[in-house]
Amino acid sequence: MSVLSAPIKRLDIHDAAAYASVSEATIRRRIHNGLLPAFKVANRYEIETGDLDEVFLPKPVTPLHDSAALIADLERVAQLVAAKG
Repeated sequence: MSVLSAPIKRLDIHDAAAYASVSEATIRRRIHNGLLPAFKVANRYEIETGDLDEVFLPKPVTPLHDSAALIADLERVAQLVAAKG
């Protein structure tokens, strides 16, 4: 079975909260605020695990500055402050 034909797994609010390690209230809030897509099936919500991953998994952070250059700048500032006294 290829990834494209793999079945999509949907969870109810209780299981979605456990999956994402958050409270059920957080899941409900994200749904009602439009931040977490969900399907209403009968009287309950179903949330796809891929959507939970997208909303709750940490995203990689790209530094805005080259850390070596930033450290060099901070060292220059420290030397100027120390020289003044």
